[in-house]
Amino acid sequence: MSQVNPATHGLIETLIDLVKTPDASRIEVAMARYRLDAQGLKIMMEDGKHSIAIRSLEVKDMDTDTQKKLRRELEAVHISCLMVLWMQGIGKDSKLGAATFDPETKSRKARASTLDEVDRFAISDYIQRHRASVEAAAAGESETVH
Repeated sequence: MSQVNPATHGLIETLIDLVKTPDASRIEVAMARYRLDAQGLKIMMEDGKHSIAIRSLEVKDMDTDTQKKLRRELEAVHISCLMVLWMQGIGKDSKLGAATFDPETKSRKARASTLDEVDRFAISDYIQRHRASVEAAAAGESETVH
């Protein structure tokens, strides 16, 4: 089983390596930011957490069209969190892979000991969508069997 080591790569290089890795799946670029009010202050929700806007782009290949789409997404609005998330391995043995990048330079960030609120939200959002996808696939398979 090959392991992806994006520590020395930039965003595009990391995505190219991941796409070529057979046991990497559900590769996504997560772009997140705090939602701001008219005065430029972070919007607080009723539960005391900040409102966070997230966009994700699933990456299945790194052809010219995918790179153009990614470039448009990255230029659309200022982001404070840029991550690549993927599943490494198959089935119950799969593990979450994550690489964080500087939103300005697109270069790999050194691993931080703690994740901020936006990073945690992006990872949680990815995991929830992954679980929903797995459950939907399992439900579809069980319906087909009956």
